[in-house]
Amino acid sequence: MTAAQTGPVATIGVPLAHGLQAYFNYVNAQGGVNGRQIKLIVEDDQYTPANTVAAVKKLVESDHIFALVRPLGTAQTAAVLDYTQEKGVPVVGIASGSSLWSTPFKKTVFGIQPTYALEGKLMAQYALDTLKARNIAVFYQDDAFGKEGANAFMEALQARGVTPVAVVPYTPGETDFSSHALKLQEAKPDLVFVYAIVVPASSLLKEAEKNGFKPKWLMTYVLADPILPALAGSAAEGVLAGAWLVDPLRAKEAQGYRDALKQSFPDEVPGGYSLSSWAVGEVIVEALKRAGRNPTRQSFIAALESLQNFTTGLTPPFSYGDSDHQGIKQLAIVEQHGGNWTPVSSFFGEAGEIAAAPTAAPSATPIVAPTGAPAEIKIGIVAFLSGAAAAPFGIPSRNAAEILIEQLNAGRAPAPYNIPGIGTAKIVPVFIDEAGGADKQVAEYRRLVTDEKVDLVIGYISSADCLAVAPVVEELKTLTVFFDCGTNQIFEEAEHTYLFRTSAHQIIDSVGAARYVLAQKPDLSSISGINQNYAWGQDSWNAFSQSVPQLHPGTLIGTVQFPRLLAGEYSAELSALLAARSDVIHSSFWGGDLESLLIQGTPRGLGQDSLLVLTTGDTALPRLGKDVPPGLVIGGRGPHGAFAPDNDLNRWFKKVYSDRFSVRPVYPSYHMAQAILGVKAAYEKAIAANGHQWPTVEQVIAAFTGLEFDTPSGIIKMALGNGHQAVEPSAYGLTGEFNPATGEVDIVQVQVFQAACVNPPAGVKSSDWIAGGFQGAKCP
Repeated sequence: MTAAQTGPVATIGVPLAHGLQAYFNYVNAQGGVNGRQIKLIVEDDQYTPANTVAAVKKLVESDHIFALVRPLGTAQTAAVLDYTQEKGVPVVGIASGSSLWSTPFKKTVFGIQPTYALEGKLMAQYALDTLKARNIAVFYQDDAFGKEGANAFMEALQARGVTPVAVVPYTPGETDFSSHALKLQEAKPDLVFVYAIVVPASSLLKEAEKNGFKPKWLMTYVLADPILPALAGSAAEGVLAGAWLVDPLRAKEAQGYRDALKQSFPDEVPGGYSLSSWAVGEVIVEALKRAGRNPTRQSFIAALESLQNFTTGLTPPFSYGDSDHQGIKQLAIVEQHGGNWTPVSSFFGEAGEIAAAPTAAPSATPIVAPTGAPAEIKIGIVAFLSGAAAAPFGIPSRNAAEILIEQLNAGRAPAPYNIPGIGTAKIVPVFIDEAGGADKQVAEYRRLVTDEKVDLVIGYISSADCLAVAPVVEELKTLTVFFDCGTNQIFEEAEHTYLFRTSAHQIIDSVGAARYVLAQKPDLSSISGINQNYAWGQDSWNAFSQSVPQLHPGTLIGTVQFPRLLAGEYSAELSALLAARSDVIHSSFWGGDLESLLIQGTPRGLGQDSLLVLTTGDTALPRLGKDVPPGLVIGGRGPHGAFAPDNDLNRWFKKVYSDRFSVRPVYPSYHMAQAILGVKAAYEKAIAANGHQWPTVEQVIAAFTGLEFDTPSGIIKMALGNGHQAVEPSAYGLTGEFNPATGEVDIVQVQVFQAACVNPPAGVKSSDWIAGGFQGAKCP
């Protein structure tokens, strides 16, 4: 192996060498390969091609190496390729994405990471389609490495009619990047694409931060390592980068790597560079195993070429062949916060998805695609990705969609969802930010259908957005699933053909809360409320305040507080609530308002003399942790989050979600799961009914209508709205003591009210059902 072990590039070369040595140490401790130990010899070339030539000649002629593995650098490795090919020495897992390794084809040379040209193309696609950037600047290293990635990126932009507003190169060895930062800032880009190595990139970020220059940063996968935030500090917050590996710090697939690295190099911090070499080591060892007990260079090359859809879970699957040695052809996007890189996309590029350890047994029966099945099914997915509703609702929803789609496409979901994709068609999401108001969402919906040509849409958290989009769904005749919005008006005030909702409406929250507080306080005499002053808060309070007196005649209404949405300061409202001394205080607050209410109210005794009901409280439990006081009534808009049942699908969903995002899913995540699984169930039911032929939209609608399907929250029944609206149980419980094992307070005295108890009968409006004393309700 040749890699800089001293000098400025040692920040890359040292962890590359340590990752490979740690893996070989691990394998050797297990007995080696076919009874042989692996010896790694590392030569320090100081990232200088002349030194690389001398080092490789020493390795070949004096050390008699079997193969050159994980050499670092484009110019460095290019300088020795003629020599290694002449000597027949395999070169495997080059720490460079240059297209030189694959074009023209070289029998003894094997890349692994995506080429810089491919990365440039995929990054342009992500910048334009996902980030919606248009004013784009480029900063790159002016050599073979930087030019290949930057040129491919700019060519892909120009193919879409976009010209960079600034192109700023730097020369390797430069140390002052103040002028580069100013040139970029003067161009006023909304996004800067960076193709550089870590020291120049971190220096540029710090200069930009010093100048108050805050564009969106999109960077090469070379920079997706903890070293970047370690050098750049706060200037690296929110940076996006490519990645062809799982998260080295948190992914469960990388636990063996972390353990072995610590054993071999106790002071080495896990990171992308060392993990990438570990992954290369896995490829080398697998090929050595296949090459037999007495491997030759020729049998080793043949064994490498036999690797098809290979992965140990650290990378997306990839293949070599007798005429293709490129390696991985996919990328994911990761985002840096607090020193950690967190995935914000699935792998995309050429075919395949990231392969983690299987969570469900593979089907023993070969899966045959339906006749006429498309290769892909394109789904628009709309949720708040910015603004106040993003953190509690939108991001958990997007995260659920991302991990579910990834798992479904790979065929790793438990039965009955173990057929890959939707009826074998790969699910391709198009994520849209719901921020901006109802008019904007109507325009975005039209764009999804007419321009993006999606096959269906799953979306909407805001009831106002749902009400605005609903008539357009029927106008454009596009299958659409509302996954989270709570208004009961959608199917009670109109009939729909193309529209479905796979979660219950808000009536279950209010009726379930009323029944729960009466079980806790059967002799209550008065109720008060604090709810946000817009449709959600008003409707929630109205339904609750009407339900309690119906169930417990004579209940008095104390004080009713309607502060403005996102007010954030509630001293006057708290004073009124505490003065009223009602038995119960109801709140449908969410997000920052909910957290502010608890933070401000708890020291003043809120919830001590009155039973405080938080109908959406599940989303706050992981965020507030031990700051949630005991004795609060908490809901999760159904049997979701902390209230989800212990079934196979929920155990699987919680595991894959928490393994990826290091937090449990909250109720909006479950709502998204219900929508995606409902769509999959409807399509596959329609396929079966259509003689294993791909169905029309009308056939999918027929299958969806009245459907019952399994989810992590239990069986969902499309029982209202002529079979287009789901019914669910309602669940509530009390907060208990803080549990250090979960990082949350425990939920105790949980009570689940079945769907027939908290949903109106088919054909009956919610307001009439409540006013009529809940006729037809089936409760214990």
